[in-house]
Amino acid sequence: MKLVIDQSGAHNKLVLHQCGAHINLVLHQSGALIKLILLQSGSQIKLVLFQSGAHIKLVLYQSGAHIKLDLHQSGAHIKLVVHQSGAHINLQYGAHIKLVLHQSGTHFKLVLYQSGAHVNLVLYQSRAHIKLVLYHFGAHIKLVLHQSGAHIKLVLNQSEAHIKLVLYKSLVHIKVVLHQSGAHIKLVSHQSGALIKLVLQKSGTQIDLILHQSGEHIKLVFHQSGAHIKQVFQQSGEHIKLVLNQ
Repeated sequence: MKLVIDQSGAHNKLVLHQCGAHINLVLHQSGALIKLILLQSGSQIKLVLFQSGAHIKLVLYQSGAHIKLDLHQSGAHIKLVVHQSGAHINLQYGAHIKLVLHQSGTHFKLVLYQSGAHVNLVLYQSRAHIKLVLYHFGAHIKLVLHQSGAHIKLVLNQSEAHIKLVLYKSLVHIKVVLHQSGAHIKLVSHQSGALIKLVLQKSGTQIDLILHQSGEHIKLVFHQSGAHIKQVFQQSGEHIKLVLNQ
């Protein structure tokens, strides 16, 4: 697992790489800009969300069900493109849309309602077990993605400066929780296969980092408050190099 966290001022960068499950999660939060990328190769899911002011770009690829969804929402403009190979659907609309689509052959249900700045999008696709819900009202975004085949649950709430991200991946037992409100960041990661527990709290100049990894017998505790550093590191193997600059 590779985890990179950069928090300076209003800019937050979170990168999570997990090779066993082929998950690449990137979250950038700078002002009103959010970029979220989720790659999950086992189920061929690519999710990209851009939120800057009133502009939303949402792209979802799911190869098993052959679904491609593009949503652009800027002011009163919406561009929606849906490609679903079984039903051969291609939709593109302008503003003030109310769309309900039911297609029982491929178990496809799409509901889109756009009035002013409000978007309510629900996508059900039973064969691939995909449930996608997107609510956009002003600066508030709520995104829920359920994909039972790969056991993925993703929840994103973005309201002004507050971000709550929850990712569950049951096959490799990964749980990532990110709370970002103002200058405060709390990150919790659980990965039962390697038994990793990571907690990061950054409020002002205070950092608390706890990492437990039982497979290699690593325990890391890092506390940084002003000029104070407390560090505990235990590793049963050999060939360890640790560099810390304060």
